Amino acid sequence: MDELIANTLQAIPLLQRWGSDWAAIVRSFVGHGQVSEGYDAEIVGQAILGAIHQAASEGFRSGRTQEDVVRNLTQFLVRALRP
Repeated sequence: MDELIANTLQAIPLLQRWGSDWAAIVRSFVGHGQVSEGYDAEIVGQAILGAIHQAASEGFRSGRTQEDVVRNLTQFLVRALRP
């Protein structure tokens, strides 16, 4: 059984798995009333992953500090997901 689980995880692309991990976090926050219930957690999870990837690329390209990128992206996402 462990081999089946391992093979299944290997078949799912890494970025898709990370997006699903974010979806689980979003669902947890919805359960605690910290995120609006109206969102599809899987879509939002993939969107968060994409935003992190693109913001990191832009931050590097433009010479912004990691702190600035993280602060701006975090503030944007928190406001966007607020109930």
